Amino acid sequence: MGLFGDGGRKELQDVMAQYCDLVGTTVIRFEEMLREYVAGDKHFKTDSKTIHEVESQADAFRLEIERHMFKAGVLPAYRQDYITLLETLDRIANKAEEAADFLYLVRPALPPELHQHVTDIGLATLKAWELLPPAVAKVIAQDFKVKKAVEAIGTLESEVDALQWTATRIVYRDLPLDRCQKMELRLFIDQIGDVSDRIENAADRLAVISIKHKLA
Repeated sequence: MGLFGDGGRKELQDVMAQYCDLVGTTVIRFEEMLREYVAGDKHFKTDSKTIHEVESQADAFRLEIERHMFKAGVLPAYRQDYITLLETLDRIANKAEEAADFLYLVRPALPPELHQHVTDIGLATLKAWELLPPAVAKVIAQDFKVKKAVEAIGTLESEVDALQWTATRIVYRDLPLDRCQKMELRLFIDQIGDVSDRIENAADRLAVISIKHKLA
């Protein structure tokens, strides 16, 4: 039986949960990678490889879901919303992969003054992600009460912004580094902070879908 055929709503819930699991794995391993890098643990290289592999799996699975949405019982009014949601979730995994690549390839020398900020950014990003899959599941089930989750994700993303700002200030004001070293660290801070931006974007998309279908 085709995806989203008879009992399509339940099947859509299941595959979206599986897709969120894949995207979530990239975020979880990214947070682990940051902690390991700060601690000088060489396992961060393994995490980078895993993020690449899982991101590729997520890409393939997303395309499969999208193809079947056009063949089966997903109404056009919902189909485009779900496809757009998939794309915003995909950008989370893409950014986790991009930030992991930067860390693996560049391997910036992290001064001790930045260690806590980096691990705190990773933790706040992970907390924000953990709020997202349940909210996605609610929307797919047509339970559009996701305002609290969206607001909580926004609060955590603001926390990441504040950590980024403080870390960048330390780099440019407090550390005796040359201009190239400062720029490298600034790029690194921006890369790791951008993952939470993508999570907030996905939460915002859920909010839009919820408002749209409440009013329909």
